[in-house]
Amino acid sequence: MAPSEMRYALLAGLAWRLWTVSLGCRLEFPQGTEPVLFVRCGDRRWEPVLAVERDRAWLLLWRQVELNAARLDEAALRIAGTAGA
Repeated sequence: MAPSEMRYALLAGLAWRLWTVSLGCRLEFPQGTEPVLFVRCGDRRWEPVLAVERDRAWLLLWRQVELNAARLDEAALRIAGTAGA
């Protein structure tokens, strides 16, 4: 799978899991760049989640924290737990 496809697959999978824990999010496709997932936080701001490849592994970046992209359920719970803060 190409990096752009993998990035989309991870962010879409995370979006689904965030939806299942009742956290608002939106996946955006800015023209000419890679997709970005935005999460609605308790203060009504939208904060980004990025998917990046590093050393042959995929990570999710949320508030300067690296989350294992191979564990989307855990990442969603961690994001949901901190999005209100």
